[in-house]
Amino acid sequence: MVNEYFKIIFESIKSYFNNSFSPFISSTQYVNLDDYKKSDAHNVIKKFETLFSNLIGSKNILSFASARMGFFHLLTTLKIGKGDQIIICSGTCSVMVDAIIKSGATPVFSDIDPYTFGSSSIEISKKITSKTKMIIAQHNFGIPCQIEEIQELCIKEKIFLLEDCALTLCSKVNGFLVGNFGDASIYSFDHTKPLNCFTGGVLSIKDNILFSKAKQNYIGIEDVPINKQTAMIKRFILEDKLFKSRKLNRLKFFDLFQIIKNKLGFISPFLDEDSGLENRFKSYPYPSKMPFFSALIGISQLNNWNEIATKRKENFNIIMDKLSNSKLKNSIPIVYSNPKYEIIPLRFILCNSSSEYLKDKLKSYIDINGIWFQKPIISTKLPMSDFGYKNDCLILEDIGKNIINIPLDIDRKKLLKLIGIILK
Repeated sequence: MVNEYFKIIFESIKSYFNNSFSPFISSTQYVNLDDYKKSDAHNVIKKFETLFSNLIGSKNILSFASARMGFFHLLTTLKIGKGDQIIICSGTCSVMVDAIIKSGATPVFSDIDPYTFGSSSIEISKKITSKTKMIIAQHNFGIPCQIEEIQELCIKEKIFLLEDCALTLCSKVNGFLVGNFGDASIYSFDHTKPLNCFTGGVLSIKDNILFSKAKQNYIGIEDVPINKQTAMIKRFILEDKLFKSRKLNRLKFFDLFQIIKNKLGFISPFLDEDSGLENRFKSYPYPSKMPFFSALIGISQLNNWNEIATKRKENFNIIMDKLSNSKLKNSIPIVYSNPKYEIIPLRFILCNSSSEYLKDKLKSYIDINGIWFQKPIISTKLPMSDFGYKNDCLILEDIGKNIINIPLDIDRKKLLKLIGIILK
C-alpha cells in the first residue's frame, strides 16, 4: 500500500512538469458564476432538456445527476427487481452493474462484438432466459454497436431494449441516430463523455405511457446538496482553466490533493459513492436530479456541439491518415471504414498485440489507467466476481489487453507529437 501511494505521488509530480501529458478530459465550455447565481434553476434545466431533446430526436426525456441514476429510475418504473435478469455488456462501468444489483435484479454479462467493440447480438442471444426482462445495448467509443440486430432480437423475444449511449452521441447507423432504436436510452455527461457537463445524465423513453409513469415517479427525487454542488463547481472551473490553458497535465497533481482531502473528510466533487456495492450515498441522494450548474454548462456545450464534434472528427481523420500508411494499419478497427456507420468519435481506438509495449511508451503522454475496457467491469477496486461476473466473456478479456485509446480533445500540436511517438 505504501509503495502504491509513493507511485501515485511520483506520477503526479512527473505529469505536472510534462506538458505533453494528456488525461482523457472532454472539451469544456466555461460558465460564468454570476450567470449561475442569477439563473432560475427550473428554467435552465428545462432549456437544457429541450436543446438535448432536439439533438437526439426524442421529446420524452428526464435529467438526472448521472446516467446510472436515470437507469435505476427506469428499473423502478418498470418494476424490474428480484428474480429478474438484465443482460448487460461485459465492457461496462461498475456503476451500471451496481444499479442493477441495487434494484434487486441479477446482471447477466454478454461478450462484446470484436468488430464494433460494443454489444453483440450473437453473444446476447446466448444469455437470454425466461427471466430476462431487459437487454442493454451499449455503444462504445462513439462506434454504434450491432443495434439493428439487437433491436430485431428484442422484438422477436419481446424483451425491453435499453440503449446505453453514455460513450456515443449523435453517431448513426444507416442514417438513423443511435438512441432511437431502443425502448429507452441513457446518456452520460461526466467530464470524460461526449458532452462534458462535469456531471449529469438523461433518460429518454419512447413510449408515452411509460414516460408518464416515469415522470410521475420523478417528482419526489431530490437535488444534489448545495455543498456537494459547490465542490463540483470548483473542480469544473479548475478543469476548465487547465483545459483552456493547455495545462491539463497538471490535473493528476490536483488529483493527489483531492485524495488527501477525501481522507481528511472533505466532500468529493465526484459522484463516487456508488461505484462499488456498498451503496453508502453519504453526500448525495440516489437517484438525484441534474444539478442546474451542469445544465447551464450543458446549454453552452450544446450551442457549440457542431464545433466540438467537428474537432474530434478532424483529429480522428489526422490519425487515420497517418496510421493507415504505417505498420499499424492493421491495428485500426475495420468498422471505421464501413459506410453504414456515421461515427462521431469520442476516442480513437487501436487494437494491437504489442499494446503493452505501446502503453509503456505512451504512459508519459496519455493516462494509461484511463483507457477504457482493458478488462470487464471497470472503475472499481472490487473483484469482478463480486458483481456476479463468471469470467466467461473471453472476447473482451482477450481484446481488452490489446486496446489503446487515443484522446481526440487535444490540440493539434500534442496530437501530432502523440502520433509521432506511436509511429516510432
